[in-house]
Amino acid sequence: MKSIVIGGSVVGLIILMGVGAVWYSKNKVGESEILPTPTQIQQQTSSELLSFEIVPSYQEGNELVYRVGAEAVIKGKRLAKVELWQQGGGTGIYTDPSGRGALVGEAVRTSTEDNLEIWSYPLPDSRLFISLTAYAYNEHGEEIGKKMLSGVVSE
Repeated sequence: MKSIVIGGSVVGLIILMGVGAVWYSKNKVGESEILPTPTQIQQQTSSELLSFEIVPSYQEGNELVYRVGAEAVIKGKRLAKVELWQQGGGTGIYTDPSGRGALVGEAVRTSTEDNLEIWSYPLPDSRLFISLTAYAYNEHGEEIGKKMLSGVVSE
């Protein structure tokens, strides 16, 4: 009688383990479909494009009009590079294979204060842009954001 109880217990234990293994594999215990919340260190090291404007400029109808000596001003956090691309309104404007338009140039970091970076690029005195787009990149060369201004013209 004692061996039947022990044998039955072993069989019951094996069945219980099998049921548990099937349940575990179907419910993927230990795996999560929810991405983990970034740690404070990860949040401090992520790059971000905050704003893009032309200074000085003013709005006139659908156009953003800039004055001689104006600059494209880009604000962000932990940026490695900022490029300005145009879709031009005149002839002679070539489009690169990515479809971004033509590269105007790379902005230069002019200041960093309290984790805020200011980048700038001097605009040509006489130009018409159908659109002007700032592309921002992180330290790994990955595009982390873009901001576009439309109907940009010089005075």
